[in-house]
Amino acid sequence: MKQKKGQSAAMDFLMTYGWAFLVILAAIGALAYFGIINPAPRDCACTGCELGFDQEQDMNYIDCCINATPSEDGDKCIYTVQTVEVKDAVVTDFETEDLRYP
Repeated sequence: MKQKKGQSAAMDFLMTYGWAFLVILAAIGALAYFGIINPAPRDCACTGCELGFDQEQDMNYIDCCINATPSEDGDKCIYTVQTVEVKDAVVTDFETEDLRYP
């Protein structure tokens, strides 16, 4: 049984460059396995509450992280923060806002 010239060229191409393709795939797999390539989105976590003082408004406040989620592109974290104004150890006002931090 005779092989055509085109079939022989295709087989030569696969034998020559197929091994290189497999080596490249194995290298990419190893990089992903060891965490050098990380396709997973960024992990965001709340850090708790922080006490602060606003000099412009002359007030003490507490910022508490309620929720933390990664942004759509995965580069930043979106934190939902509850701000509580503290006067004489009595809560007088609060507001919630979303903040974006890298």
